[in-house]
Amino acid sequence: MDTSVYFEKISEEISKHLEAATHDIVIAIAWFTDASLFNILRRKASTGVTINLLYLDDEINDKASFNISQLEAYQSRLFPISSDMQPGNIMHNKFCVIDGKHVITGSYNWTNRAKSNDENITVFLDNPEISTHFLKAFDDLLEKYNYKKATTISAQAITPRLEVIKNFVLMEEWDAAQTQLEKLRSFTEIWSLDPLFSAMEKKDGQKISDWITGFIKDNMALVVHEDEDVARLKIELQILECKVVAHSAEKDGLEKEIADFHQRTNLELGKLTAKYLELKAALKQKEAEEADEPEEKKRKQKEAEEAADESKGYGKGYDEFKKKPPLPELSDEDQKLLKQLYRKASQLCHPDKVSESERDVATKIFIELKTAYEQNDLEKVKKIHDDLINNRPYEGGSDTLSDSLVIKQKIKELESILDGLLIEILALKKQIFDLGIDEIVDWDEYFAKQKQSLMDAIEQLETELPHA
Repeated sequence: MDTSVYFEKISEEISKHLEAATHDIVIAIAWFTDASLFNILRRKASTGVTINLLYLDDEINDKASFNISQLEAYQSRLFPISSDMQPGNIMHNKFCVIDGKHVITGSYNWTNRAKSNDENITVFLDNPEISTHFLKAFDDLLEKYNYKKATTISAQAITPRLEVIKNFVLMEEWDAAQTQLEKLRSFTEIWSLDPLFSAMEKKDGQKISDWITGFIKDNMALVVHEDEDVARLKIELQILECKVVAHSAEKDGLEKEIADFHQRTNLELGKLTAKYLELKAALKQKEAEEADEPEEKKRKQKEAEEAADESKGYGKGYDEFKKKPPLPELSDEDQKLLKQLYRKASQLCHPDKVSESERDVATKIFIELKTAYEQNDLEKVKKIHDDLINNRPYEGGSDTLSDSLVIKQKIKELESILDGLLIEILALKKQIFDLGIDEIVDWDEYFAKQKQSLMDAIEQLETELPHA
């Protein structure tokens, strides 16, 4: 399981996951005018992928460059929601479930205009539990708007047949068990049933029994001894926990990107920048001393003092930087791996995602993880990640709560944290834009050009200051 948040190139990210669909795609979206996404859906539908699409039937979607009803030619199911079906209550849902195990959700409508808005999506990969929650939400929307429920597949849907298969195997009725199993073959990709089919070929009764028992235990835990409201709230809390951690990792990544840029700037350009500012301040002082008019002399003296302060301030900061050991340099591939490992490890030990009783221990691990990440310590991040994957020591906060009022309070708390993270992320993105980091394609080339520009500027200043 993996959870990621995206603020840029969202249409491309959605496209990537739609292209990977092999069985079915379930979509609830208000506005849909992005032709590139529609063309992917039409192409996937033509290959046999089932499409269920709930959308607004309004003038915005009517102006799209394509006709959504074209999908019906491939047996897709379309559920348009007209204004008379939802008076005074626009359908704002935006989510997509792919192959019963991947979810895309967030503030992003599938429109051309949304590409230039400040929107975001959260992507949950290989998470059948959260997928089942959204599939139920889709069916609830269909019921709300007087449509018949879609044939969405959850663990509950295939569990009775698995129980039948298990009983036939126990009685060594292999032909009957094989017949029942064949009826689940179309769901192999959704629920990773390959081990079960392999065990059936070998007539390994013990392995079949153990696999089915484990599957039911893993996927049906929520429905035992819990009322529907508590189960729904726990899933909602689980989704929020994943979103908070994903947004937190995004914020950390942006902060690291800025820190890496400043380190590279100091390493590559610090000495030259200090010299340039020093020469600039000297030239400003020279111009002030040579000025004849009192007002001009006063103005130029002020400029000279400001240039001297700038030079002194930069020099002080650069001296402080030189005292610190530089962070190890990583290749682009290792930087990408570092970010991936940190994001995945965060989902396993972030303090906002673990139970109250384990928060102190998890916080200690998370601080070690974040410190290693900030210091480009790939080996330590990998070690912490692998330890967490192998041991999985912490329970999720949503797993330990059963009181609906407590869960609602926790949801409110995490929603507030998420709002704060969004504000911080947007501020960091503005800082990256102002620094021009987002426009750098090749950092080596960028800093080579900056270095040459500084050298040229220093040479020019030296010609104006013969004794420099």
